[in-house]
Amino acid sequence: MIDELRIGDKTVANVGGAPANFARGAARMGLRCAFIGAVGDDKRGRDCILALVADSVEPLCSVKHAATTVALVTLDGSGDRDFRFVRGADALLTEADVHASAITSSGVLHIGTLSLSAEPARSATLAALSAAEKAGVSVSCDVNYREALWPSPEAAREAALSVLPKVTYLKVSGEEAELLVGAAPPEKAAAMLAELGPSVVAVTLGADGAVVYSGGETMRVAAKPVKAVDTTGAGDAFWAAFLACLLRSGAEGEVSPELARRCAEAGAEAAAECVSRPGAL
Repeated sequence: MIDELRIGDKTVANVGGAPANFARGAARMGLRCAFIGAVGDDKRGRDCILALVADSVEPLCSVKHAATTVALVTLDGSGDRDFRFVRGADALLTEADVHASAITSSGVLHIGTLSLSAEPARSATLAALSAAEKAGVSVSCDVNYREALWPSPEAAREAALSVLPKVTYLKVSGEEAELLVGAAPPEKAAAMLAELGPSVVAVTLGADGAVVYSGGETMRVAAKPVKAVDTTGAGDAFWAAFLACLLRSGAEGEVSPELARRCAEAGAEAAAECVSRPGAL
């Protein structure tokens, strides 16, 4: 999708979408990445594909006879965002568009839950999860809740909870943690989410850093001090750096608390760099 960022009286267009941001960020950190998605048969769609290629991400993109999805982003004085969407091609991804061979040959399948908000993308996402499960491929999930794309918060909650038993690594914001398990301190929320399936849970808290649960322990990692210009993509940058650190370590199975902390600190560095400038990457 394209993020159209309003800054004062100017509008700046950037290639975005959380899973694509994640893939590009992870590729910049040396991981071999591919992106499965759908774009429109238009300039915005071509720009999305070119951005993936520029960051060495293999674009396994289906081109649809629809406009490329656009997110209209406005910022307040602290860099926090408000989203509106003109949804198009991304929701038209089908099961036939899912490259199962790319998934089964991967170390990790990363998904967002926005693709669960509409058919046929929901069925495509479930097919990707099924392919990963059959091949024993770990699954990473970023809930990335956007109220405007769901019929209700309850629908978003139910969709996210339905896939958590298949998820190995989970990232949520503090607000998303509350959506899923109710109001609770982030340390407790992370542990509660881990009980639903994931072995590693990260709760990102903006300027307050992140809480990570792994190996039966919960830890808090501080954010790096920086003046926030635009928080778009900060969570994607955090999670790309976190999983890049984790995969480079060669760890399999349960992730030790020491490794989880090291990876969260790498994530905090990447997030700080991201928010210091406009645009997701």
